[in-house]
Amino acid sequence: KPVEERKSIRQLAREHDIDHSVLSRLVKGQPTMGEFNTGKQLFTPAEELTVQFVNRFLQRHPCLSIYRAAPLDRNCASGMNPTAVKDYLDMVEELFTTHNLPGENILGMDEVGVNTGIFAHQLTIAGNGTMLRPTVIFKGKYRMSSWSEDNPDQANVTVSARGYTENVISLEYIKDFDDQTSHLEGPCFLFVDGHQSHCTIDFLEYAVAHNIIVISYPLHTMHELQGLDVACFGALKIYWTQECERYWRSTGKRVNNDTFLCVYSRARARAFTPETIRSAFWTTGLIPHRHDFCHHNFLCPDAMAPALETSVKGGFPLPLPSPVHAIQAAIERLPSEPSENEREDAMDEVEVDLAEVLRSTSTSFLITDSPLKSTSRLAAPVIQSVPASLRPGYSILHAGPAN
Repeated sequence: KPVEERKSIRQLAREHDIDHSVLSRLVKGQPTMGEFNTGKQLFTPAEELTVQFVNRFLQRHPCLSIYRAAPLDRNCASGMNPTAVKDYLDMVEELFTTHNLPGENILGMDEVGVNTGIFAHQLTIAGNGTMLRPTVIFKGKYRMSSWSEDNPDQANVTVSARGYTENVISLEYIKDFDDQTSHLEGPCFLFVDGHQSHCTIDFLEYAVAHNIIVISYPLHTMHELQGLDVACFGALKIYWTQECERYWRSTGKRVNNDTFLCVYSRARARAFTPETIRSAFWTTGLIPHRHDFCHHNFLCPDAMAPALETSVKGGFPLPLPSPVHAIQAAIERLPSEPSENEREDAMDEVEVDLAEVLRSTSTSFLITDSPLKSTSRLAAPVIQSVPASLRPGYSILHAGPAN
């Protein structure tokens, strides 16, 4: 073009609303900022497209979610050992053989929590595919009447400071359980976990008086032996999330204590179908009773933790006095194989804490600086012969008969 018709880079940038530095780099043959930053990115453009596709796919299908696997808890891994499971199955087999009860007399109970101000609710299922009305535990100090106004399942509503079951609530539960099962002939089996509220004297005495046989699962085996955990609670949490989203879309409000029972009843009806309830008892080997159900569920002894006869932590049947308990706790805090510096630091810290605890007790202790330490080598024992005056007189055995 003629010189008079030529335009500068700045003029062209203003006409086309482009940053003049971009045009300047292009004219000089330099890469754009996008091309320059590509080398700094963790993903290539093709990989970024894949990540965006996954995110958009999840947005189009809100019923799906990303599952991140977590390692099995150490206590659960050690609790599922052949000896504990065999003892439990032998006991159940003996009870089933002795009483020969129908499925409706075999029931299991467990608690499950949610995160909407209501922490837990107790659910009870029966072997014939039915379930009892639940007990809902709200976290709080006082119960509001509005919480149970819309109550399709006729659930029992109570409160606790922690939002979880406790001794009084469990006692009320066993009474309501008896009220709902009193029409059944013969005793009832009630499978529960090992929570302390299920082992109180009042709870067990009421169960014995009303022909309820309480069976507790072995410690840390609920994830495999409790039917509600294995077959029901996973579906319940999925349906609960869906019903909460449906309620929010239709009303624009979040679920609160006043609307919980209504929304929860819909999730409960979807999760606890007769087929799901029966599968909970079948999967855990109760109905029909199968002693070898572990092999069908890939819980063969080779896949379970070995049962050790030793333990690294002991206990006492009775509560220890406060001074003894303080000393025991202090000893447990000491490192097992410390260096010399670590041992001295730990001892100084323990002595300060121990002095604070023992200052408020009525027991006196004699403390001395002993030259013996845990690393000291004991002197060889000195073996002495028994003094002659203490030796028995065996000659009397050979004496002749008395005249």
